[in-house]
Amino acid sequence: MLRALFLVLLSPLTAAAATYEVGPGKPLTTIGAVPWESLMPGDLVLIHARPTPYAEKWALNRSGVTVRGVPDASNNLPIITGLGATTRSQLAYLQQDRSIVFVGATTMPADTMATDVVFESLHFRRAREGDAFTSAGGVASTYGSNAAALYLAKGRRITVQRCIIEDFERGLVAGPDVEDLTVERNVFRGNARGGGAVGSANLDVEVIRLTARFNMFGSPVIGSEAENVRDNSAGSTYAYNFFAGGNRLLDLEGDSVHSTRPEHARIRVFGNVLLKTSVGGNNALIQFDAVNGGNRTLELWHNTFVSRRVQSRMVNGGLRPGLAVKLINCIVRGPMNGDLVLMDGEGSFQHGGNWVQTTTQPTSPASTALTVDDLGGSIDGISPGFLDETLDDFRLTSGAAPIDRAIPLPAGLDVPVLEFRHPAEAYPRGDDGKPDIGAFEQAMAPQIPDAGTMMPDGGTVPQVGLVGWKVGCSAAPGPLMLLVMLITRALRRGEGAVKRGTRSRSP
Repeated sequence: MLRALFLVLLSPLTAAAATYEVGPGKPLTTIGAVPWESLMPGDLVLIHARPTPYAEKWALNRSGVTVRGVPDASNNLPIITGLGATTRSQLAYLQQDRSIVFVGATTMPADTMATDVVFESLHFRRAREGDAFTSAGGVASTYGSNAAALYLAKGRRITVQRCIIEDFERGLVAGPDVEDLTVERNVFRGNARGGGAVGSANLDVEVIRLTARFNMFGSPVIGSEAENVRDNSAGSTYAYNFFAGGNRLLDLEGDSVHSTRPEHARIRVFGNVLLKTSVGGNNALIQFDAVNGGNRTLELWHNTFVSRRVQSRMVNGGLRPGLAVKLINCIVRGPMNGDLVLMDGEGSFQHGGNWVQTTTQPTSPASTALTVDDLGGSIDGISPGFLDETLDDFRLTSGAAPIDRAIPLPAGLDVPVLEFRHPAEAYPRGDDGKPDIGAFEQAMAPQIPDAGTMMPDGGTVPQVGLVGWKVGCSAAPGPLMLLVMLITRALRRGEGAVKRGTRSRSP
């Protein structure tokens, strides 16, 4: 009876839902053949891998749409390149030189607000300044100096997951008209501008509420002075990622149009590995500020920091009294006899329960306006006891000093329940009742991958996932949109019932 009622009430919407398959032997042979301008909630676009890359671009401003790559028999993702790309002629939008995929305002179709959009399991490869493409109007064009794999200019509840993003001036860009962005289980590598250029990054965002988890943020292109991640968002959470290389690993300047929003006052960073290489002119691992003023807190707990620079500042804070940094239960590893400082700047600094390199200083002598609250419980040493530091394996060996030495966390902070695994995986963190310092627990739970679909590039990237752990999409869709998507997909798959109030990760 309930199913019949749903069919009657939502039949116009369910009738519109469809699956569009692109690839060899499929109904559509090109991405441009997909009617991007008329997709409906619940529609699914499947792009199948093929021996040659798809050289195509498109825009999307529709809601409830999932764009998913389907791997080949060797588990390779479909490659989408900006080199010589063509654009569907039925689309019309500005700034076509900025990306392969654009989500935002279009003039054809009529402009709307895209919501509940998912991009997953796609390999985006290259769009550099001067590279040629053909616009939607058929005009020969070239990309600009800010070309990205995805440019998200406007939208709500957008997820980018299980993708490979490499060789762009900026990897993924999201602007201030985006809310609730989730970036998870992606591999970023070789992005940003070379030749000592600044002002680009793997991830460059200024959104309202960002969740970045289980990602590998690899080094920017050789010769770049770019940041690894540049974030001016309001309400950012970084969990279980691996950051490696860049001028700064996290640039959290706070120069944002969202600076008056309550979410702007707090940044959460936990369960991550942050590796500072000797490349890049800046000595800070994290830059933290509130350029437009106001109070702002950076919470760092159960992370593993490693710096290979002789002189390093773990957090370089701005000269503003409203800044606060919490560093709790973290490993801070630097070179022997190096100049390593935990915090430099003004405001307040609370720390405790950390393993730090011998000779590390809590604050810089110049930080005379910094208030320090030592919670105690920190230890120092020559080596934290990593499993294989030469291979960047920062898990702990048996008997390592940080084992069981974490202190109780302040209110509002929880012990991580997962751990990062290469290349962009999540595994359960062991729990023996005595947490270890850092991003990894030595008493690890069984590491069995699930049927995740983070497909390899040339067979070098294993599948990711975790049995029974439903990481899912980003923030929940709106009630009506979620209802429509659940019902249309259930009907399409021939399921006998729709379970209310449940969400699970896409297969």
